[in-house]
Amino acid sequence: MAAVAAKPHVLVACALLLLAVGCQASPFWPLEIGYYHDKCPQAEAVVKGVMEKAISQNPGNGAAMIRMLFHDCFVEGCDASVLLDPTPFSPTPEKLSPPNDPTLRGFELIRGGLPGRRLMC
Repeated sequence: MAAVAAKPHVLVACALLLLAVGCQASPFWPLEIGYYHDKCPQAEAVVKGVMEKAISQNPGNGAAMIRMLFHDCFVEGCDASVLLDPTPFSPTPEKLSPPNDPTLRGFELIRGGLPGRRLMC
């Protein structure tokens, strides 16, 4: 019975460890709220709105985005390399590696979730 009671503490400890490691994942360009404030002030509000809508339609979309962030940031920093499609020079990108393909989800939220995103700023 004591082992069952300790599980939440172990989960919290693991989550804190992952958070601490995640804060160190990209020391040169850390993720931060307000990063686009000067370049594109409405970007974060638009992305937040798209994600709120996606999560309200399917709560699993939030988990998919967190997993995608984890798979991108814990490999070699947050560089969006997990989003790259195959090319003649890189026929097997990170997106198609065994840990990501076919289980990594959420690409459609990034590619199709922001119509006109290039015209936004």
